[in-house]
Amino acid sequence: MSEDHPIDRVERHARTLKEALRTVREERADIDDIAFERRASDRARLEELVEELAPLITDIDPKDDRFEFTIGKGERARLWIDMTSFVAIDHDGKTYRFLKDTRLGRIVLSQTDDVQAMGDIVSHYIAEKIVERERIIEGEWIETKDRALAEQKAQTQPLYQQSIDNAASAKAATDTTAKVGLTGAPSTASSSEKPKADSSVSNKPRRSFISHVGGFLSGIAVTMAAALAAAWAFAPEVFAQIMGALGLS
Repeated sequence: MSEDHPIDRVERHARTLKEALRTVREERADIDDIAFERRASDRARLEELVEELAPLITDIDPKDDRFEFTIGKGERARLWIDMTSFVAIDHDGKTYRFLKDTRLGRIVLSQTDDVQAMGDIVSHYIAEKIVERERIIEGEWIETKDRALAEQKAQTQPLYQQSIDNAASAKAATDTTAKVGLTGAPSTASSSEKPKADSSVSNKPRRSFISHVGGFLSGIAVTMAAALAAAWAFAPEVFAQIMGALGLS
């Protein structure tokens, strides 16, 4: 059996390698063409979704920087909705997939091949985010308001207690004055026969005591008036309680 010449084997190998290289190059070019056409096709479908969302994008507050609505320039076209959510085209080239990256991995929020349906899904997602943020703000506002009311009540509570104490003291002083007036009145005829000088001397302590009591009652009245005015202005509920305690409601 005759063997091929070494030169012939080299030439045949060279021709075979050249053909193989040409084949591989064409295959890679076809793959690149397919990938390029796929990216162009995906981008076109995402731009169609952006047009569907155009009215919604216009209504969003420009100061709200949570939403992007930009198509990325990566290997795969993605329409970013916010920092973690985006819409991409599935491998079939037709289905919109709404995805979200989380701490536990990527999840699929929704998918459909209808651009209008995906527009509704994205619109609902954005509305939920806006409402969620507003509820957080409202919750913080209510918490701040409750804290301010609690501090205000803590400030007016001593005035309320002082008013109650002053009212009790005033009542006790009035009762004491009445008792002193009754015990100090002349009870026998012999007491009326005392000299006038002695009567004037004995009346001086009584007048001094009554003057002190009157001054004390005046101070209590001024304090109560100030406390009632503060309660009426800053804490109507406390004011109502004070009036009830005094029997004036």
